[in-house]
Amino acid sequence: MSVSSYRNKVSQINSQIADLMKKQVAERKKEVDLNSKINDLSKRAFSTKNLSTIQSYQRQIDGKSKELIRISSKVADFEKKLADKRKELSRNQDYLTKAIDSETKKRQNQELNFLKEKERINRSELGNIRNLNSEIQRQQNIFENYQVPESELTDDDVDYSLKELTELHDRINSVLEKLEKLGYGQEIIFDEIEQLKGKSKKISKKDLKMMLIGKIVSFGMGKIDTELAAQIFEEITSVDLTKLIE
Repeated sequence: MSVSSYRNKVSQINSQIADLMKKQVAERKKEVDLNSKINDLSKRAFSTKNLSTIQSYQRQIDGKSKELIRISSKVADFEKKLADKRKELSRNQDYLTKAIDSETKKRQNQELNFLKEKERINRSELGNIRNLNSEIQRQQNIFENYQVPESELTDDDVDYSLKELTELHDRINSVLEKLEKLGYGQEIIFDEIEQLKGKSKKISKKDLKMMLIGKIVSFGMGKIDTELAAQIFEEITSVDLTKLIE
């Protein structure tokens, strides 16, 4: 049974014991009263010499003695019932103590398991954060260290031709298709790269590269890994960053 059931049982037995004691006290009062009356009748019978009066007193004494025997028997019966109830109470109190101990241990084990699980999750989250920070740092280092070679500065600092824009948009679409297949269709990085198609009509090749770096670093870190970031950059700009990822 549960702790609640044992508590109810103990409370019920205590109530029964109190009721038995109340009834026993009432019978003991009757017992004392009868003894008192018998003693009084005995004194009266002893003090008189009239035979008929003595016989009358004796009949009353006999009647009250029988009643006293009956009352004494009830008192003894109540005493036996009380003894049984006290044993039952003691037994159920032991059950209650054991049930409380069991529930306490169970609760403590649950709390301990909860704390262990929480600690495990915290360690896992801490590991993920460290890995994320490391990945972010790698991406930042790669793109921070990227510089347009001197020989390309002149070529890069020009606008796209119509043909080049068409090719660029095709490359961006290819990247977006790849991101969507990888499950990034609803991510910010997807929308940011999509916006490059509109902005490429107004900016130079060099600016687009710098803008792409900013978008990947700002929105990509933590969402895509270094290798994928480099692939996106390479596919759109034709610049190979593989050597920088080692």
